[in-house]
Amino acid sequence: RNHKECQIGSFAPGISIDPQTKTFAQFPKWVKENSTESGIAPSRESTSNAPSSSLLNNKRILMYCTGGIRCEKASAYIRQ
Repeated sequence: RNHKECQIGSFAPGISIDPQTKTFAQFPKWVKENSTESGIAPSRESTSNAPSSSLLNNKRILMYCTGGIRCEKASAYIRQ
């Protein structure tokens, strides 16, 4: 979700991340800036328990769709 959509609603306070983006075109850059090269945990099995300063490193990411194509594009991008 972009910033405006996050302001409208999210899963629950404290667990949702607002990427502070205005357009989907900003999303890939935000992901790169908030994940390490080892990436985001692709499944329930995390490969590392090491602490990380990365916002997304070794985390399972839950996304919700507002009815458009962005969620499909975002999940495909994150899985790369």
